[in-house]
Amino acid sequence: MEWIIVWACVVALAIVIEVETCGLVSSWFACGGLAALLLAALDVSWEWQIVAFVCVSLGTFLVFRPVAKKFMKTPTIPTNADANFGKKFKLLADVKGGRSTVKVNDVVWTVLIDGDLKTGDFVILKDVSGNKYIAECAKPESVKKEGDKK
Repeated sequence: MEWIIVWACVVALAIVIEVETCGLVSSWFACGGLAALLLAALDVSWEWQIVAFVCVSLGTFLVFRPVAKKFMKTPTIPTNADANFGKKFKLLADVKGGRSTVKVNDVVWTVLIDGDLKTGDFVILKDVSGNKYIAECAKPESVKKEGDKK
């Protein structure tokens, strides 16, 4: 009888946590707790109840989480840095160790870039990682075509 109470509490707690977080955090444990609760009601040994709890919780997590994530996409919050993707900027320093700097709207940013580029070469900003832009070398002909000043 005590295992029925334990599993009922596990199910209730998992449901309360899931309702409060709305992030698919504990619904898997509610399913596992229901399976264990059913076994406890049938007077199956506590070892099998725990095995059922773990297996059903893990199984529902592995099967349903990928499906649920497709339907529960979190919105991407754009930042001001995103507005500069695809734009060209002039390097303020030679690339050393895959890093250099560019000036974006009067703010100097570190850029991560592959290649042996020098001060004054142009790069195109592609992504942001933390407080650094990720860039690639701008083709010289595209710089001339667009009339960027050197």
